[in-house]
Amino acid sequence: MEWWHIGILMFSSLFFLLILGIPVAFGLVSVALFIILFIWGPTGLLTLAANSFSSLTNYLLLAAPLFIFMGISIEVSGLAEDAFKAIENWLGRVRGSLAICTVTAATIFGAATGFSGTGSAAFGPVVLPEMARRKYDPGLALGAMGGGSALGVLIPPSVPLLMYGFLSGESISKLFLAGVIPGIVGSFIFMAYISIRTRLNPNLAPLGQVAPWREAIANTWRILPLFILILLVLGSLWGGMATPTEAAALGAFGALLMVIFYGRFKWHTLKHIMIRTVEINSMVFAIIIGAFAFTQMLSYTGFVTKFSALVANLPVPPWFIIVLMMVVNIFLGCFLDTMAIFFLTLPIYLPVVSTLGYDLIWFAILMTINSEIGALTPPVGIGLYIIKAVSPKEWSFATAIRGVAPYWFLYLLLLVLIGLIPSIALWLPKHM
Repeated sequence: MEWWHIGILMFSSLFFLLILGIPVAFGLVSVALFIILFIWGPTGLLTLAANSFSSLTNYLLLAAPLFIFMGISIEVSGLAEDAFKAIENWLGRVRGSLAICTVTAATIFGAATGFSGTGSAAFGPVVLPEMARRKYDPGLALGAMGGGSALGVLIPPSVPLLMYGFLSGESISKLFLAGVIPGIVGSFIFMAYISIRTRLNPNLAPLGQVAPWREAIANTWRILPLFILILLVLGSLWGGMATPTEAAALGAFGALLMVIFYGRFKWHTLKHIMIRTVEINSMVFAIIIGAFAFTQMLSYTGFVTKFSALVANLPVPPWFIIVLMMVVNIFLGCFLDTMAIFFLTLPIYLPVVSTLGYDLIWFAILMTINSEIGALTPPVGIGLYIIKAVSPKEWSFATAIRGVAPYWFLYLLLLVLIGLIPSIALWLPKHM
């Protein structure tokens, strides 16, 4: 069989299994097993097992469960409500202040935990009922929650950027630096959108409430340990004092201390943190094994090298190929989560991007933003299901889709900005 025959067979088989409802990790492994048995027979299974196991022995991957542990510990510490109150206190009588506060707080919280969904899961039960009580438009409320929490994965520490570094070999500290300015720019775009929209249509949101200075300062002091923890983790990493794994361990330990400090530590709480960490980490590592087996078969059959050479030599401008990759990933995001997209596409994309002469750190930010568009896109978009699960019962799933729809275009705007002005992502890595 020709290399492109095998590629078509593997990808079509994978999408067929996904349509049947097979989990991504099992679908990837199943297709890889079929190709091995078809080409090499049973003897190839030993090689697949050995290589798949070796893919998990990379020291860098130890950082993933530690950052996950850190994120879940912060989630159960009760800081979500404190962070929300602190930011709302400082906004004062701004129309739509709760929605703006939601974007800001969910972004900060998503950054602290490393995953986009944790911001919605932590803030949703606190913020959305309050928005309903104050007569906010349901679509505006759900959109702010989904858009803000998805933006959090750009701001370090970010598990998707950690995995990109594992796959590409790029510096984790530089990848984390590259996400800071795009994340801040994105949050300002979202806040500007909410402010403009509520000014044009005041019925969407009421004016904010003014809090006494003493209350605002007290609430800000309560969330100070969260910022100290983030600075310690990132400072130790950027200052060269710790490896990514050691910085993650510091963050996990510090987050557990915060749970104790805020009086939330109980044995059943620790059990919950450990079980959630194992569940999420098992999902991530299962995808890693499945994607490694899948892409390994693509490499062995010559698909990756020949397809990369074919794409790099197409008679089109290099930027058109990058745009095409982004379009493909937006489509994949309708069916796959961020980890699956990264491990499935990056082994194919990275050689092409490198051959075209583009910066791989810049491309990492494009990939991360792109994946978050998928997290808010039906039918699979996990972000949509999270915000619906934590919203008032009378708010429908259709309302959630209507609410996040403008954020698809705002994310595309951010994607275009970074594509046209790479220094937004590359300035910090080059100067620090």
